[in-house]
Amino acid sequence: MASTDSPTLRIRQSSWLWPVAVLLLSIAWQLHCALHGLDLTDEGYLMSVYEWFGTDITAAKGAGGYPLTCWLGWFVAHYLPGNGLLAMRLWGVALVTLTEVIAYLWLRRWFSSRLLLVGLFIQLVFVSGDPKPLGYNTLTGLFYLLALIATIEGLTRNRYLLLFVGGMFVGVNIWIRLPNIIGLCLLLIPLCWRFLNPDYGVKRAVNDSLWMLYGLAVSFITVMLLILQTGVGEQLEEFLLSISGQLEGNSSHASGTMFLTYLKNYGEALLYLVIFLATIAAFSFGNQLIRSPRKTWHRPCGVLLFLLAVITLTGLLYIQSDVLGHRILSTMNGIALAGCIILLTEKSQPIPKGIALAAILMALLCPLGSDRGFVTMWVGTWLALPVGLCGLSKKVPANGLRPAVLVLLLIVILKIEVKAYYDPEPKYLKTAAIDSPQANNIYTSERKARVLNPLLKELRQYVKPGDTMLIYDDSPMLYYLTQTKPFGGISWPGVFVGQRYIQVFQKTLADKPQLPVVVLQYFSTSGAWTAVDNSRYDTSKETNPDLRAMKEMLNGFLNLHGYHPIWSNGYYTIFLPVSE
Repeated sequence: MASTDSPTLRIRQSSWLWPVAVLLLSIAWQLHCALHGLDLTDEGYLMSVYEWFGTDITAAKGAGGYPLTCWLGWFVAHYLPGNGLLAMRLWGVALVTLTEVIAYLWLRRWFSSRLLLVGLFIQLVFVSGDPKPLGYNTLTGLFYLLALIATIEGLTRNRYLLLFVGGMFVGVNIWIRLPNIIGLCLLLIPLCWRFLNPDYGVKRAVNDSLWMLYGLAVSFITVMLLILQTGVGEQLEEFLLSISGQLEGNSSHASGTMFLTYLKNYGEALLYLVIFLATIAAFSFGNQLIRSPRKTWHRPCGVLLFLLAVITLTGLLYIQSDVLGHRILSTMNGIALAGCIILLTEKSQPIPKGIALAAILMALLCPLGSDRGFVTMWVGTWLALPVGLCGLSKKVPANGLRPAVLVLLLIVILKIEVKAYYDPEPKYLKTAAIDSPQANNIYTSERKARVLNPLLKELRQYVKPGDTMLIYDDSPMLYYLTQTKPFGGISWPGVFVGQRYIQVFQKTLADKPQLPVVVLQYFSTSGAWTAVDNSRYDTSKETNPDLRAMKEMLNGFLNLHGYHPIWSNGYYTIFLPVSE
């Protein structure tokens, strides 16, 4: 019998101890984040659509671009245990944790376990740092990951079934988020594999691509038939037409604008990679000075070099980064792509190279369709960051990489803890409850609670669950908190900006609906909350022609029907028509 102090037993114990510890830490971190913060915009938009998708599709017009996500959100919210915002966030926690576990279990066979765990934990902290329910970004990341795993495994094992399954994941992913149609590029992986494995012939590559295509066709058509049963077909058509218009226009989603955004994204990624590599060199040289006994001045100089490297990283990546953390994300993407490219250029087995190729494809494909690229699509580096760290470790000194990665992890934790995007105030200040059963056990800052709770209390006098209300413009979460339906089915006018919103509004008016209670918002809730702006609806001061047209239409509607204010706290004003 082996001794309990044997080296073999100690190795076995440590092999499972670190993954379990990181998994428990990951879950604890996400639960901490799930309880703190309230996002009136992005999260509110999702929740307002989930609320009505399966029962009144006309009240959920945001579903056109994400039909499968919205169906899953509606199903989970109404048919699985738990309810309210916290329950949906816990499903998001489960989804993110599943992604982390799957990525680790797949990658550990080929790469350093410790580096993988650190890279995955950095990714998880950033992705889950702001409260998120089950949503299309996280689902997109998971399905890209599953598609790539099945495809690479199918190629290495010569299993047609795995290639078929990989194609199925690509097909399903399109319905999670329609811009994911760019994932069709993954069907070319077998052709790319030919350049990584000389024994892999062109005929086999074409055959393998066809098996993926068969899987994609089966899943795409099956999900399409199921989705159309929900009545979302008209919204799909409207979304596709709107995307076509945006791609040709001058908006942030125009093709030229998005292309320039990606160029800027990866230009910044290169810049911050260089900075990160410079700090690795500083850490490495500082480490050597500290350990050198030759000169008495070596140690203090080494310590000073360490401090300068820490200050540089913290100052550039945390202090100078905005609430989206764009500099941190640029650094993460720079590390990811550089490390994966290193693996592709090394003389090694085809499988690690195939994984590096898959990681690069996921990092580049996930942000497509997002107007700010990887700055708002944070899930693209689930594979690329841990794999990239492993690749980078082959070219840079370990005594410099380890402290640099540790500082990056601490910066990411600090950013999410103190400067989170959706509710950008320190979490320790978020102790105030929201006065709605839908937000039980969710806490935000005292300032925000003082703005929202009186409004929610007042609204209960005028609307009840199931009523229609018109809220303008960036507070879709209020529909969810009051369980009301948005006028025209659009809970966030900012998503249907310009003529899209005007056309839906006018079409709704043509049906002569009952006039809704109207709530106007006089400040910005996207990111940090701004001060009150009493001129927000003064169209003479609006420089954006789309927003001016929307506000002119809204002002005309209020004047035509004699709407008058009956309550205000400065941030929000409630209006009723003259008959009431």
